[in-house]
Amino acid sequence: MRRDRAKHPERNLRRFLSIRDLSYIVRDYVTGNWALQGPADVTLDQAIAEAEFEFKTLVKNRQTRLVLDSLENWSLLNTVLNRGFNFVTVCHGASMNGNFPQPIEIKGRFSSKEEAETVVNLVIEEQTAPLLGKYA
Repeated sequence: MRRDRAKHPERNLRRFLSIRDLSYIVRDYVTGNWALQGPADVTLDQAIAEAEFEFKTLVKNRQTRLVLDSLENWSLLNTVLNRGFNFVTVCHGASMNGNFPQPIEIKGRFSSKEEAETVVNLVIEEQTAPLLGKYA
């Protein structure tokens, strides 16, 4: 994971995979399984900080699909750390012609109200973008 980060520091897919791996590292630290699972070159605080940075960067980069796909692991991290709250909503999209896109479920454990709102707004912006251009 660290070699890939050094080689591709800005690749969004790598960020998604890092969130996955780091959430497992945090879980294993907290549950006491770390000695069996991982290297000693990362502390619990480092793993948490890295995962937070990667998730916030995906959000900042407006990588809606990767943000939604990483919610399972982001939720695991928040659950293990006993922070935040569970939130579920469904975005049914927008349509000019009545052909609505597939509903998108937003489901996860968010560390703050602002974080949940930001993710929901990413989905809303993505769903309404085709309706707001100069050709709409």
